Order: sequence, then C-alpha cells, then structure tokens
Amino acid sequence: LMSLIFAYLLIGMQKRLEQYGVNSTIALVLTYSFFLLIGIALIVWLGPLVYQQLQSLILEIPKWVNASMIFIQNIPQKYPDLVSSDQITAFLQSLSGQITDISQNLLQASIAGIQNTATIAINLILFPILVFFFLFDCLAMNSLKLSTPSVLYINCNASKYFLSWL
Repeated sequence: LMSLIFAYLLIGMQKRLEQYGVNSTIALVLTYSFFLLIGIALIVWLGPLVYQQLQSLILEIPKWVNASMIFIQNIPQKYPDLVSSDQITAFLQSLSGQITDISQNLLQASIAGIQNTATIAINLILFPILVFFFLFDCLAMNSLKLSTPSVLYINCNASKYFLSWL
C-alpha cells in the first residue's frame, strides 16, 4: 500500500517533467532515480544515527539501574520513619525477580527480532520494485478498471493537484 501511495505522489513529478518536454521514458527513469536517491540517502543518514542512539541507550541502562539501586538503598537512612530496611530488602528481591523475567522476555524478543529483520530486509528490496512497477504501469492499471478493486486506481492527473500546492 505504501508503494502505491509513493508511486501516486511521484506521478506528479513524472508528469511535470513531461510538461517540460522530457520523453516519458526518461521522465520515468529520472523520477524513479530521484526516489531511489532520496531513499538511499535517508537510509545512509538515519541508519548510523539510529544505531548510535540504540547503542547509547543499551550502555546507559546499567548506569540507570545502579543509580536507582543506590538511591533505593539510601532511602531508609534518609527517611527511617517512612521506610524500613526490611521493606527495601523485600522490594529489591521482588525487583530482581522481575528483572529476571524481563531478561527472559528480552531473549524471546531478540529471537523474534531475527524474523523482523528478515521482513524489513525483504521489504527494503520489494518496496522500490513495487514503486517502479506502479509508476511504469500507471496507464495500464487505469485501463483495468473492471478487473481491479477501485482502491488500486491511480489517477495520473490528480497528482498535479498536490504539486500545485508546492
């Protein structure tokens, strides 16, 4: 569905290039090249940023846990009337049990993450291919009005409306 939306929005650029006198095939290639260039630039730019942020998050979690443990252990000394050391000990034992459960769930999620990584990789390959075919077959898809659902119709001229706002 996303590839259909991107193709729909890129048709306006293709039609605008054709209005400037560029051949329709060359306009298609230029439009698709622009789409690929922007997509690759976003992946190259955002990929390392996301990796760096995740890495710093993972490195900071133990520091946060240690700081919270020190804070919790100091509560009975600061507020002896409110909290006893036995309550803190019971709380820390309960917390360690919950951390064990969380680590087991994290292991299960990391195993499921392998499937998600494969899905993302496949989508990164299929998405540009689908956008290309939706761009290339715009007129052919509109001629199949009787055999395709109305959701799939691409109005090749409607994208001019979007470009008029720019």
